[in-house]
Parts: sequence; C-alpha cells; structure tokens
Amino acid sequence: MTRICYDKKSIRKKMIKDRDRLSTQELSEKTKLIQERLFSSEEYKKALNILIYASMGSEVITDGIIKNALESGKNVFCPKVTDRAKREMAFVKITSLSDLKSGYMGIREPEISETSVIFCADAFSHSLVIMPGVSFDRDRNRLGYGGGFYDTFLSQNAGISTIALAFDCQIYDGSFPDEIIDEHDIKPDKIITESKKLYFF
Repeated sequence: MTRICYDKKSIRKKMIKDRDRLSTQELSEKTKLIQERLFSSEEYKKALNILIYASMGSEVITDGIIKNALESGKNVFCPKVTDRAKREMAFVKITSLSDLKSGYMGIREPEISETSVIFCADAFSHSLVIMPGVSFDRDRNRLGYGGGFYDTFLSQNAGISTIALAFDCQIYDGSFPDEIIDEHDIKPDKIITESKKLYFF
C-alpha cells in the first residue's frame, strides 16, 4: 500500500473504501480466518469476560465470536453509548444476539434496564476487550471512527487486555504521520488480521 494520505479524514475515507470493496464472500472468508486466530490466542482462551463490539457494514463480523463466547460459558458484554457529549459507553452483559437492537448511529446495542449487568473492571477479572477500528499502523496505533468512546472507556478501565480485529487492507503501510496521533489514543495490545501473521508489538 502506498502512503498517500496524511490526515485522519483522508485515511479513514480510503481505508473504509478499501474495506467496502470486499465482496460478501471475501468478508465471510476473511472473517473466519480472523476468528480462528482469535480463538487460538491465549488471551481469548483464558478470558472469562469478553467485551466485544457488534459489527456493522464491512467490519470484521463478530456474530460468530459472540456465539462462540456464549457457548463456551464466557460472560459477553457489548457496548452501549450512554453519553455522546462525554464520549462514554457502558458494556452491558448479553445472553443472546437477540439482545442487540439498533441504537447509536444504527449500531446494534444492548438495552439498559434495572436488571442489566454493567461491566466494571474491579468486579470482573480475566477480561478481554475485542475492539474495532478503521485503520492501524505498524506501531499499533489505532485510527477509530472519531468518537473516542474506546479511548475513554479504556482510560477509565486501565489494565484490561485488548485485541483489535481488522482486515489486511486496513493496515497502514508504515507509521501514521505524527500529526494524526493523539496522546490520548490508546493502542490495542495486539491486532489480528486474516493473514498468517499476528501483529505483535
């Protein structure tokens, strides 16, 4: 990939465009490879609690991961935007994919009620956050959708293991330009793509 983009907006636009070019079959096949690598990782095997996004559009599909985690007896939590202005979200425990409804920006989210179980790092040990992203560079920097929700959540819940899922086409060639990296951006511990490599840093 040639480095021709030097600002967040243009990088996001290009990466989403590249991802959107994947056919339905390619999306499914590449997702399966990513799932296999995730399921074989020690982080996933050891995790008792999985905090995971509900995929949409051309993102790495997470429905199969959610089903696997539930069938494996893990607690599964999905994000729910609670305060847009403060860029805050809560991870709410679900027991089925049917618990997810269209919410913020059309993203599938769990609903919050008086009986909902909300994730708290102090109460749930051995947890793993599986996060999305628009693009990642070779230094593990993450370019999200611009909302800052994951950065806020992870800064409030330090120490939780994180793995980002992405397709090879989302990996930036080299390092992001310095001007687009924010000091508040939090890097994932690992990035898994469909290639034979796991991106360890």
